[in-house]
Amino acid sequence: MRKILLATVAAAALALAGPASANTIYTFSTGANGNANQSATASFDFAGANAFTLTLTNTGNITSIASLLDDFSFTESGTLTTLSLISITHQGVVTCTHSGCTETAPGSATGDWSLTKTGNNALLVAGVGEHPYGISNDSIDTNFGLDGLTNAQHNPTLEGPVVFTFTSTGEASIPTISNVVFSFGTRPDFINADPGTPVPEPASMALLGAGLLGLGIVRRRKA
Repeated sequence: MRKILLATVAAAALALAGPASANTIYTFSTGANGNANQSATASFDFAGANAFTLTLTNTGNITSIASLLDDFSFTESGTLTTLSLISITHQGVVTCTHSGCTETAPGSATGDWSLTKTGNNALLVAGVGEHPYGISNDSIDTNFGLDGLTNAQHNPTLEGPVVFTFTSTGEASIPTISNVVFSFGTRPDFINADPGTPVPEPASMALLGAGLLGLGIVRRRKA
């Protein structure tokens, strides 16, 4: 009877969690190094050693072009032979004029950011010379009349979160990420990230929780 119950609990845990996943996720933010007008987060989601997405979100109050996230760099550990930027998706393209901001539907921004790889270091830059296509958020809709936000050379912007999809070659295992730097505006202002931490993928956490719950049920039934 106990074996049957254990098998039932295991099946229920798998059904709850869904397919097992080995994704490794690293999260970074400007944290205390940023301020209310220059703040952002970055999330690296590795599905394997040579395939990952990077999600950039501008979390600051957009008060000027110096609040736009338009440059980002990081370093991979391991042996990074090649790195390719496959696609970019956004929540909308925002164009601001003196009469207000208009926004398109979510879509692709592939080609609007460039990637440069030097050794194990990667640099992402918006547009040409960090404009246009900097990353913004909803606060630009109410602050559009402030410093420089209607300038033609800085429009349009991409409403985040913006997801960059990469493939690479050379990595034998999922690498670690370091030297993360967010850059705002075209001066630009470089802000080092707080240390990132790899975290279990949510499906794995659900599987672990369901398994522990099942063991608890068995222990209570035995008692």
